[in-house]
Formats: sequence, C-alpha cells, structure tokens
Amino acid sequence: MSGAALAAPSDKACDAAWTKADKNKDGSVTQAEAKSYFDAIKKSGKTYDTDKDGKLSKAEFMQACKDGVFPDVK
Repeated sequence: MSGAALAAPSDKACDAAWTKADKNKDGSVTQAEAKSYFDAIKKSGKTYDTDKDGKLSKAEFMQACKDGVFPDVK
C-alpha cells in the first residue's frame, strides 16, 4: 500500500459523514440510520461501540472514521 492509501480521512470528511449518518440529528447513529457504516465496522473486526448501547456516539463514529474503517470517506 502506498502512503496515500494509509492516510486517515480528514476531520472535515468525517464530520460530513457524521452529518449524513445522523439522519434524525439526535447525536447518535443507529443501524437503521447508517447500516453501511455498521457493516464496515463489523467487517473491520474492531469494536467502536465502547459503551455497548447498540448505537454510535459522535466520538465513537469519529474514531472509526479516523481509523479509516469507512472506505467511502476520504
């Protein structure tokens, strides 16, 4: 892999993805709102739902994004 492929998405790109994912603007993302993001997390084998409440807070979502888990966020 090249260095560019390993670069983390920008904060701006992750914020835009969060805004798109949090459809009801309640401050968390559920599988119903953003199935593709949850699928990407599952595929990564990592755990980002640290409080195990079945949804992602913005902090949890942003960590996954900055780790490059979401292939469509650049």
